[in-house]
Amino acid sequence: PVTSSPSSSPSGKPTTLNPTSQPSRNPSASPTSRTPTSQPTTWSAPALEATFNGEIMTAPMCSEISSSCMAPVSLLEGTAANREPNQLDVRASNTIDNCEDGNNGSYNTDESIEWLRIVSVDPEDQPWDLPLKVGGKAKILVGLHAYTGNNGDPSQDYADFYYSSDVDEPTWELIGTKRLLVGEVDNAGFGDFESVSFDITEGTQSMRAIRVDFRYQGGPSEDACTGGSWADTDDLVFFVAPATAPPTSLPTLNPTNFPTNNPTNVPSNNPTNLPSSLPTAMPVTSSPTTSPTPLPSSKPTDAPSVSPSSGPTTSDPSTSPTSSPSSKPTDAPSVSPSAGPTTGSPTTSPTPSPSSKPTVAPSVSP
Repeated sequence: PVTSSPSSSPSGKPTTLNPTSQPSRNPSASPTSRTPTSQPTTWSAPALEATFNGEIMTAPMCSEISSSCMAPVSLLEGTAANREPNQLDVRASNTIDNCEDGNNGSYNTDESIEWLRIVSVDPEDQPWDLPLKVGGKAKILVGLHAYTGNNGDPSQDYADFYYSSDVDEPTWELIGTKRLLVGEVDNAGFGDFESVSFDITEGTQSMRAIRVDFRYQGGPSEDACTGGSWADTDDLVFFVAPATAPPTSLPTLNPTNFPTNNPTNVPSNNPTNLPSSLPTAMPVTSSPTTSPTPLPSSKPTDAPSVSPSSGPTTSDPSTSPTSSPSSKPTDAPSVSPSAGPTTGSPTTSPTPSPSSKPTVAPSVSP
């Protein structure tokens, strides 16, 4: 809502990076962004295509962290019983544990896995470009050729989806089984299918593997390898990123319901509040006083010029103070002292009214 008074400390510049010149005439009643996720978006990863190198891995593999890893048709088409590549001179399959395909089957007639892919998915199970990582979610996608008989019905075929957190000694975890139905393949028997999403669990390696075991009738195999006459089993190896640390704080779960009622047309370039008054051109104190302060400081501001004398500075002080001392001492005597008495011959008789004190010291001792 709009505040009733401007901010006491407005910003010096607009707070938006690229403000529009006019406010929206029809603002939305709720935020336009999607519901925030509990984890922050960190970094994206590429979608990669797997390669095959029998000296490193006996199944297609993506050698870097990715958001999607796909083994294309050129690596998987058909089965070991007909035209599947990468057999290494044995009738194995594209598997990491030497699981073998069925020993019968004709290409484009019987069961075969044509391509295989794993994708990273968001909390709504939709593919996104964040990496496949520990603690994240993923989904298996696969292209299949089904056996449809003479009536175009693929419902005798089943695809079992597996995941393993170890590629050296795989322990296959069954994610789910897909039974093919009428209408899910084209007239030639080809169709695309996917598993339910699953969690990428912790492991001792940075590599993981998925498997699709495509079979005719029956049920899931205990060792994730049907074999038999018409089965096709293929694996895909991929790298995963480590689990990321949780965010330091969660995003706002309850955004405001409505936008500001009265947005400004154009953001202000200057603060809305002015200073309380203009600066003074002269000092703010009144005229200085003509007399000193009645209470001088308790300590002198300057140190004394010399150290104090150890005794009086006069030679023979008078025994009594003068009755009316001068307000200031004279700087120097007016004349030099005479060498002898200033009076003429002394009188033979004393004055009838002697002064109470001699005016000058006797010239000689009595």
